[in-house]
Amino acid sequence: MKKKLLTSIFSVIAICASALTAVACKGNESESNCEHNYGEGVITVEATCEEDGVKLYTCSGCNEEYTEVIPAFGHTEERMEGVAATCTEDGLTAGKHCERCDVVLE
Repeated sequence: MKKKLLTSIFSVIAICASALTAVACKGNESESNCEHNYGEGVITVEATCEEDGVKLYTCSGCNEEYTEVIPAFGHTEERMEGVAATCTEDGLTAGKHCERCDVVLE
């Protein structure tokens, strides 16, 4: 019985020591002692149809950072019907444009 109790106590002590080591990085401890918690990250550059974006992750314990590329979306094509010209309005030829950013594609 004593042996099982001692084993249980040592297990709890080991778990607590591990947790304290992970929290230690909040001070001036090296980053290697930190069990990093980066959370959700923050978008620092929004992705667009043509340009990649950037998401920044920062550890809440030691402030170590890394970035992740958010890939460009690519255009979402939408067909445009042609419009005949009138006496007062210009006409449009049929084509395609991006429904997200409205760039004319064809």
